[in-house]
Amino acid sequence: MAGAPRAVDGLRAFLMAPVGDPDGVAAQRGCLLANSTCELVTSDDEVRAEARRVYEETTALVAECVTRAQAEGDLPGHADPVETARALLAAQHGLMFTGRSGLGVEVLARTAQTLASQLLGEPADR
Repeated sequence: MAGAPRAVDGLRAFLMAPVGDPDGVAAQRGCLLANSTCELVTSDDEVRAEARRVYEETTALVAECVTRAQAEGDLPGHADPVETARALLAAQHGLMFTGRSGLGVEVLARTAQTLASQLLGEPADR
């Protein structure tokens, strides 16, 4: 996200990452943290603690990018960066979870586009 010319583009890429490969493998596999958390969080305190730590660290990184997008005028300044970051993470994880159910990558990509538009606005022509 830090390398994107505009922060909102980095946030959009972050959200779209699960559907970024043409055959949808990333969305169908999910991510190690999400998969491990779903499988082990109720029975393993270490997994729960590590998942929470990584989630909070990722939230902070995404929130920094949201703050940058606000400063660049691409996101509303009144939106709470941490809550926006959590919404983006929930959306991204939802895409991966839905992908694990076998939903096709075309449908997932359209859903991701809808989420990106609702959370980040329409991409500007620059």
